[in-house]
Amino acid sequence: MKIRVVITKEKSRYWAEVLGIPGLVSGRTAEEAARRARKAAALYFEAAAEQLPMPARSGQSVQYLDLRV
Repeated sequence: MKIRVVITKEKSRYWAEVLGIPGLVSGRTAEEAARRARKAAALYFEAAAEQLPMPARSGQSVQYLDLRV
């Protein structure tokens, strides 16, 4: 799975934002910020998978798919 990450440089730190996932992570280098963003995204998806899904509306079906991150 690929994720989109926006990395922004500020004075002495880099900020990474994973698009579609709330929150920011930082690092001293762009690489460190990207590594932390990757870990945060993996934890986010892991936690989301453990939550109970919303029931399907009329005319919809719910499918469970394995996703490797």
